[in-house]
Amino acid sequence: MRSSTLIRQVLAAFVMFSSVPTRISSGILQCAGFSLSSVGRSITSQSHQRIEELQKSQSKEDLLVSNWFSDQAGILGTSRICLSTSDKSVGGRGLFWVDDERAYQGDVLAFIPSRCVITAANLEAQFPGLQGMQESDASWQAKMTASASHCLKSPGNDYMNRVEWIKSWQGGGPSGPQPSEFYSTEELNQLGVAAESTVDVVEKKIDERYATFMHDFERMKKEKFYESSSAEFGELYSIAISRTACLGPIWHNQRGIIPVHDFVNHPPPSSRSNVELICFGDLRKMSGFVHANELLKRVKKDPNETTKDVYFEPKDDDVLLVASRDIQIGNELWLSYRDSQNIETDEEQIWLMLQYGFPLHL
Repeated sequence: MRSSTLIRQVLAAFVMFSSVPTRISSGILQCAGFSLSSVGRSITSQSHQRIEELQKSQSKEDLLVSNWFSDQAGILGTSRICLSTSDKSVGGRGLFWVDDERAYQGDVLAFIPSRCVITAANLEAQFPGLQGMQESDASWQAKMTASASHCLKSPGNDYMNRVEWIKSWQGGGPSGPQPSEFYSTEELNQLGVAAESTVDVVEKKIDERYATFMHDFERMKKEKFYESSSAEFGELYSIAISRTACLGPIWHNQRGIIPVHDFVNHPPPSSRSNVELICFGDLRKMSGFVHANELLKRVKKDPNETTKDVYFEPKDDDVLLVASRDIQIGNELWLSYRDSQNIETDEEQIWLMLQYGFPLHL
């Protein structure tokens, strides 16, 4: 039996029982199959021109982060994905597919080693100031913010040197939490219209969010995991939360910030996501180790990635960015942050809008 046929059957059976949490989700498991063919993927002059435009629009920060992905983090596949500050991105900055062949549904676009992911468990051993944080019953939001802060303030302790990556988040997310009295009447009305709710409900959720934030900040200060101002904590708190994903069963459903994934934008209205996340272990359990490795061949065979092949030893908690449908050359990568069909109340809409900085339900 051909490997692609076997994988197709395994996926079809598995999706009936899949319950992988949001963002490392079951969506990719609904693929009809993993195509290993490269027929019909060749680049055109129009596609080549679009790739050149995206590469020319890369900022200095885009290039620094891209180099960190490849050289420091050891992420595979980054030469085929372009981080670009461009008006072609739905968010003004995003990731684009720039390989010389289009990606087919099921293609592995990037391999992200688990050691790169920001979690309390990953960073506690590196930073003396985070010792014991994993055992604290503080919220994951507070722990994520404190972890990112230590990477910024003590880069010498971080063998992954995440500082350039984290610096690039500035301005890339919602503003820090503030009480409702901080907002003007016009701003509250605009939020109410966007959330399809009343100003009273908007004010209530804003104040709840601010109270949650202040509780987290005071907890981190009390337990000495964070030492700077509430304003500084708040800015990083909002950005970090907006970039996290639930890492799924293999990670015991921890939350984490995954490099590369954290620059993937939510699709615009009337469009669909085209990528999903899945842990290598989940893929291995579905298809077997041999077939799982077969799906990584295209990433490993990239001529720009050969220097890293010697380090390539996939582990169950490594993360894969996978095409959930065909992606044309030069198209932006999109991942649904939350299924709008599952947002049930006005209050949930407002909370998510404050978390991500835009209304997900539209």
